[in-house]
Amino acid sequence: MSTSGRPGTLGARELPSRREALASAVAYALLFAFFTREWIRVAAHSSPPGNPVPDAPYVTWILWWVAHALTTAPSTLYDAPIFHPSPHMLTASTHLLSSQLVFAPVWAATDNPVLAANVVSLLSYPLAAFAMDRLLRALGLGVPASWVGGLAFALGPWRVPGSNQLPQMLSFFPPAVILALVRMREAPAPRRLACFGLLLLLALFSSYYMALLVVLAVATWTGAELLRDRRDAGAFVARVVGIGVACSSALLAFSLPWLRARPAPGQVTVPVDWLWRLAWPVRGHGLELLLGLAGTAGLFRRRLRFPAGVGLALVAVGTGLLLWIAILGLPPWARPVFGFFRTFARLQILTSFGMAILAGCALETVVERWGERPGALVAAAAGLALAWTLGPRICTPAAFDWPWNERGGRFHLQHPGTADAAAYRRIGEIARREGGGPLVEVGIPQWDTMVDATWHEMPLAAGFTTLWPPQYFGVLARLGSAEGLDELVDLAHLRWVVFPPSRRWSEPVDRERLLRDLLARPRTRRFDVGDFTLVRLDRPPARPAWYDTLAAGRPLSDLPPEDAEAISRRKALEALGAAQPR
Repeated sequence: MSTSGRPGTLGARELPSRREALASAVAYALLFAFFTREWIRVAAHSSPPGNPVPDAPYVTWILWWVAHALTTAPSTLYDAPIFHPSPHMLTASTHLLSSQLVFAPVWAATDNPVLAANVVSLLSYPLAAFAMDRLLRALGLGVPASWVGGLAFALGPWRVPGSNQLPQMLSFFPPAVILALVRMREAPAPRRLACFGLLLLLALFSSYYMALLVVLAVATWTGAELLRDRRDAGAFVARVVGIGVACSSALLAFSLPWLRARPAPGQVTVPVDWLWRLAWPVRGHGLELLLGLAGTAGLFRRRLRFPAGVGLALVAVGTGLLLWIAILGLPPWARPVFGFFRTFARLQILTSFGMAILAGCALETVVERWGERPGALVAAAAGLALAWTLGPRICTPAAFDWPWNERGGRFHLQHPGTADAAAYRRIGEIARREGGGPLVEVGIPQWDTMVDATWHEMPLAAGFTTLWPPQYFGVLARLGSAEGLDELVDLAHLRWVVFPPSRRWSEPVDRERLLRDLLARPRTRRFDVGDFTLVRLDRPPARPAWYDTLAAGRPLSDLPPEDAEAISRRKALEALGAAQPR
């Protein structure tokens, strides 16, 4: 059985069978289950520390909120209940919609968002490896070279060490979409067109980061296909463009609130002497880089010329764009759309995609020159070296310069609220029974309150996000005082204050003193929930214009100039906001 015989695709080799595909998938699943066994063991209550500590609870909360909104009130998706009453708070990040295919059923079955988020991240490893393996097999590479290429890609930059930021960068999509593109090029049957369209749509809705990376990959691969074989070029381009426009239009329509609410981005550059920092995700990936460099030898072998060439093109696009943005910044015309790409080093995922193809070509070159058995032994040695050097690092903390990364121990970052889920559910029940209203949890970092909110399900008067509303900078700095909570009553109509138990209290504020000062004020009521204390505030807001302004999505500077107190407040907030990192 053979394909059309186009160079660079299967034809010289036997087509992969379903049994072979199943064996490959099972092997990846078992291998990554071994690599992540420590992660799996704590998945119900912890996250891996491969990213800054605030990001893990934040991504978990995003996944929970999107699932919650889609099953209760889809029209409120972008109006995420943090920094109440500020609208469209989900637009400060991304919706991670495609991850709901895994997250939502696991969350529905377990009622544990931490576990569900971990399942999304854990499954991304074998899925990325398997998709890369199938793509390399479709390009004509043998089983050993393809399998090691898939392993190299799954253990690439931004995936080692492991983190719960992986839903923002689901590496399964670039090889899966390109595999569907290759199949569509070989035989444009309706089923293959639908498969390409579906995978492209899921990739675009995975995250805005991944949407851009996949579009760049598809554009690069389409250009390479046209350079290789111009037969039916017009029809092929029409299919790719037509499906691409349809999927992009769906994403654009869905993202209109996101585009309207995003703040105007500034220049995205870094000083040249900081460029070495861009290399941190690839440090320790020397073997992958060596295999990729060796794979350029495929350019001189007829059967491997196309995969080696397109792999090199992907490396050039990823690395070139990364250096361009790092040194020159985004051009003005691109900032309104691509200003979200703040962590531009994630372009290394595209570079890693090309490197994995080149790595497969390097091992296949050995097969062509030395024969099947020696080639299989070299591929096995390369695979063992990759597994030995990178596999154990999935559950090793990243070398971030973040002091809070010391908190989680060697291989996991615990979310303390998971042990108190029942108490938080009870807190939510009491708050809703007593009339609802926004809530703030004091005494712990605000990013930790994000996971807690997945159980009490109350709107937060504070919280954590990547683009904070500037009017909250000063307030969050004063949450440890009764006066700061009074300010939140004016800003957010704060109704509930949660005092976690002393075992979780981490702020340099005396818990009992703050609780005593708050209860000494009129119109307060105390509820004890286990070792938690819930305080209801019934003080009417003293400055209603503040809340109305924020609820309309406007800054406090829009208040009337004659409001001297608001002007003073605005200046103080601007000074505080300028001193805070975003």
